[in-house]
Amino acid sequence: MWASTCLRFQGQIFAFEPDQVNFDRLGQQIILNRLDMVHIERQALWNEPGVKTFTVGKDMENHIPFNGVEVEDGPEKTVSIKVDSLDNYAKTHHIERIDLIKVDVEGGEYFVLEGAKNFLSEQKIVSIQLEFNENLGHGNVLGAETVKNYLLGFGYHLYEFDPGMNTLHPFKLFKGMGQKNLLAIADLSLVQTLLKEKGTDLRFGCAPEKNQLTMKRPS
Repeated sequence: MWASTCLRFQGQIFAFEPDQVNFDRLGQQIILNRLDMVHIERQALWNEPGVKTFTVGKDMENHIPFNGVEVEDGPEKTVSIKVDSLDNYAKTHHIERIDLIKVDVEGGEYFVLEGAKNFLSEQKIVSIQLEFNENLGHGNVLGAETVKNYLLGFGYHLYEFDPGMNTLHPFKLFKGMGQKNLLAIADLSLVQTLLKEKGTDLRFGCAPEKNQLTMKRPS
């Protein structure tokens, strides 16, 4: 939602939300704010197109279980959802370049990025925002080190963004780091040029606090 305030008439946002409740909420906000540039899909991105099991009733921690832990809790706590790979979705929707992709999928980041091999190999994604959380309680995590090494194979390095100074700093993973939001970038010089533009916030492409959105609280 906040990213939409930066686009004005230049660009599009594609959001993926498999959870029905959150999908409906986001849809209401899009209509309320007349955000024609935001496209919402009731599916998830993964490593290949198909159908996956998705947890329900975990609020912000709903996710695709890939180690069987949650499935043991019973079928009433999961649903089947449609998934697609980023490469396949981009091809069918004629997307040739991505300025920013935010990946926050509760430990399954590696699988989402695995479905973006074509984009990553050609470095057609300018920056990737990732949330790493060592404290997830569901045990459904492929570690940050695995994700880092995978991205490194395509020339992407991890950086921490300082919004106060509007600067990037190389980041080394360490045990006990807890929860971190990091950026994976291949062409650092390009991103540094963008950061020099007045008011630019790398996470959104502008300064969202200068813009206004109407937010409707869930009923």
